[in-house]
Amino acid sequence: MSRKFAIAFALCTMFGAMAAAPASAAQTMTVRVPYADLNLNTTSGASRMLNRIGAAAETVCGDHSGLMNMRERREIRTCRTETTQNVVATLNHPVVTAMYYHRQPTIIVASAN
Repeated sequence: MSRKFAIAFALCTMFGAMAAAPASAAQTMTVRVPYADLNLNTTSGASRMLNRIGAAAETVCGDHSGLMNMRERREIRTCRTETTQNVVATLNHPVVTAMYYHRQPTIIVASAN
């Protein structure tokens, strides 16, 4: 696995984030999220990775604060959720996945028979 994770937000349309763009102009963006400094096998490292993924999703999908209608707010929230889920699935790291889905990671140590 590479030490930098390229997050492709192919499914992420930015309708809400780009109100001036026509609804048919779906855009994609790629954001690099470095994690060479993190130990993803620890809850601390996995938590920091999830924070970075969330920040990248906000960069791509937009911030849902401020004045906007409910449709725009829902589109941004959906984009961020789908984007984060896709990235977690693509990263495919058991501790990060478990933390994202609020599960306690289980460690099984096999005996050396």
